[in-house]
Amino acid sequence: MLALRIGFILGSLLSFFALPASAEAYSTVPADGDYIVSKSPIEGKTVYSSFAQVVEAIQGISSKQAVTVFVYPGIYQEQIVFNRSGTTIFRGYSEDPYDYAQNQVILQNSHGVDTQADQSNSDSATLYSRAQNLQLYNINLNNIFGQVHNYASLGFASGNNGYTSFYGCQITGNQDTFDLNQGTSVFAYNTLVQGSIDFVWGAGSAYFLNSTLAPNTDGGSIAAMKRASSTDPAGLVFDQCTVASARTVTAGSVYLGRPYNNYSRVAYVNTYLDGSVSPAGWSVWSKTDPRTGGILFGEYHNYGPGAITSSRAAFSRQLSDVDVAQFQLANFFASQGTSWINMTYVKTTPFTAG
Repeated sequence: MLALRIGFILGSLLSFFALPASAEAYSTVPADGDYIVSKSPIEGKTVYSSFAQVVEAIQGISSKQAVTVFVYPGIYQEQIVFNRSGTTIFRGYSEDPYDYAQNQVILQNSHGVDTQADQSNSDSATLYSRAQNLQLYNINLNNIFGQVHNYASLGFASGNNGYTSFYGCQITGNQDTFDLNQGTSVFAYNTLVQGSIDFVWGAGSAYFLNSTLAPNTDGGSIAAMKRASSTDPAGLVFDQCTVASARTVTAGSVYLGRPYNNYSRVAYVNTYLDGSVSPAGWSVWSKTDPRTGGILFGEYHNYGPGAITSSRAAFSRQLSDVDVAQFQLANFFASQGTSWINMTYVKTTPFTAG
């Protein structure tokens, strides 16, 4: 009886952390058993014409079963809230899965939320994931609401203590593009995030590897992180990433981050910082409310014209080998583990201190 119980538990865990056996091989055709989304009928196949239709179809499938959805090219004008237990994989058609510029699947909406009103910013997200374990490959999440003062327009939001991983995706919006609610965990590899103000923000944990951060306006901050307490393991790590602003952005006008609260925790590691980054590097929340008392804003071995440290804000720090060890992938996700990340698909080795 004990052996059966242990077997059941192990089986459930393997199902939860199931990874696509050959996601790279199936970037242009669905694998056997995949659910299919296509704007056109496919002879001999059951096809769903929208994300909403396929989400409804898979919603009731047992959480013990990993589900893969293959999406053919197209612009899908939808706003999706996704809430499924177990592992769900969405793979977008791509002729080069390691080049997000060639992605051909776009999930897009145009919705903004007044940040001064009593409404959740997540309500504007093109994709709001409340799923247990969601993986996305070569799918663009766009919010085209535009830049309106004090309006959030999110490409992605996560909630419900879920796990999400991105591989070769693009997430674009403006204010608050990428939202991590408390208790959520995100891994993004070879993925672009574009926005204007605080466009990677929230109280969850996110590790970006070999990804691109693309500020699109003057004066904004890339990161606006908050933690529940000084011991909360949440934070943001940008490892071997690239800050590459739009050509219209003024040199020296963008900040790496500002503290949403006094426990903010952000690190840029081995990352290229272009000339748009302010010499100070980091900003207070506001002049009258700085919120810098207990933050950790760190940099480690960054390079590029924006990486000169001589004028860095006094509340930031250049991390030592000992300091930066907490941001190594396995240490950063120590409480969650890394089984939910498809490292077989990742070609860049996460940094190690020293």
